[in-house]
Amino acid sequence: MSMKADALFTAVIKIETEENERSLSRQKRKWDVCLLVSSISAAVTGIFGLVLSAAVFVDLVPHDGMLSIFGSLLLAVSFPLLVLAAHCLDRIDEIKHAIRRTDLNRRLFKK
Repeated sequence: MSMKADALFTAVIKIETEENERSLSRQKRKWDVCLLVSSISAAVTGIFGLVLSAAVFVDLVPHDGMLSIFGSLLLAVSFPLLVLAAHCLDRIDEIKHAIRRTDLNRRLFKK
């Protein structure tokens, strides 16, 4: 292989690796935002649902009123949001492993 072809091949690999790392970093940021939004939403809906359910339990709110139904609905909505947060954590972990792999490949095969 000539020096020109070797230099071109090395440049292409380096560009692809850097583009891959940028893409993985962007994906990680997106999942970080998703994790933040779903965690905060789950916490807020869970807390308000518990407060409204506690108000029904101590007879501050009627058992057959709209606030009682709304409190139960908020509690029910908080669980899928927690599942979404757990999914985001899994995806972030996968992306971190991929970033480590590309970094290791870059370090091992660097000329």
